[in-house]
Amino acid sequence: MDIDGSLKEVSEKYFLQKQLGPNKHFYPSPARAFLIQNKNDYDLIVLDAYFGGVNIPEHLVTQDFFKQIRETLTKGGTVVANFIVHPNFSDRFSQHIDTTFRSVFPFITRQMIEDYNGQSIHHDRQSNILYIYQDQDFATPQKVYTDNLNTIFLDKPQKR
Repeated sequence: MDIDGSLKEVSEKYFLQKQLGPNKHFYPSPARAFLIQNKNDYDLIVLDAYFGGVNIPEHLVTQDFFKQIRETLTKGGTVVANFIVHPNFSDRFSQHIDTTFRSVFPFITRQMIEDYNGQSIHHDRQSNILYIYQDQDFATPQKVYTDNLNTIFLDKPQKR
């Protein structure tokens, strides 16, 4: 799904080097409109929406949008979102994207795509960061360890 309908032909020609298979579909549509009209659930949802290099559409980084994505995800499905942010959360945008995404997808893996050297004089540059969420059924409520209620010994897996 992409707002630019010409990307189907481009991806088939240059990336896949073949036409989409019978179980694959391309939907030329704006993301929010697609999610409103969509009746299907998906095992894998990849979010990578940029224009002009590093600009992400504002309506595609809200809690409401991420909730729409979550509602479209199958049980056990995966969401992979690419954000161009500061790896060390040195600006409000990077902090707020992280907080907003985690408000809907609480247990994520955050993976840098490129090399990053925090000791470099250029350590404050933005990088592509993948936020990866896999839907899991957490049967027990999540808790915070405190000095007077510390059950870490009981909670840790005993086999390594």
